[in-house]
Amino acid sequence: MATISRLAACIVLLAGLAAAVPACKKGGDDSTKALAASKTEVAKAIKAAKQHVGEGFATEVELELEADKPVYRVEFVCGGKLKGVTVDAVGGAVLDTKEFEPSEKEKAIIAALEALPEEARLGLGKAVKEAADQVKGAAPVEVDLRLEAERLFYDVRLLVEGKSQNVQIDVKKP
Repeated sequence: MATISRLAACIVLLAGLAAAVPACKKGGDDSTKALAASKTEVAKAIKAAKQHVGEGFATEVELELEADKPVYRVEFVCGGKLKGVTVDAVGGAVLDTKEFEPSEKEKAIIAALEALPEEARLGLGKAVKEAADQVKGAAPVEVDLRLEAERLFYDVRLLVEGKSQNVQIDVKKP
């Protein structure tokens, strides 16, 4: 009787795990697929977004899939607000722009950024290049501007042979 109960428990457990696997895959990281499908380099996407916005400082970029198509999402600080620009990662065209209010955490990052003179700031594109130079054969897929312990830095996520690696690059130029 105890053996049958254990067997039933194992079957229930395995069924639960089998059901969870597709959910994990579905909500998993699509960066590898997006990277394989993209034809536009991240620097070109940042440049296209900057030309479209016309002003501001790029703070974030992410390569992702939207309706199975690769896009870059580039975020700018513009006059205390945030502008998000979606760029087609195949053709490089700007697809969409949205303006939104920053969260409290983002306001702190903006304040730290604005406290640095513009000529002392390392731009997002240069930070991406610097991170990629540090990890040979890597492709950048996401960059976030972060503020931790009064240190303002870019957290650059790179893909190397299908594996994720993060590199931190200071915003303040040396």
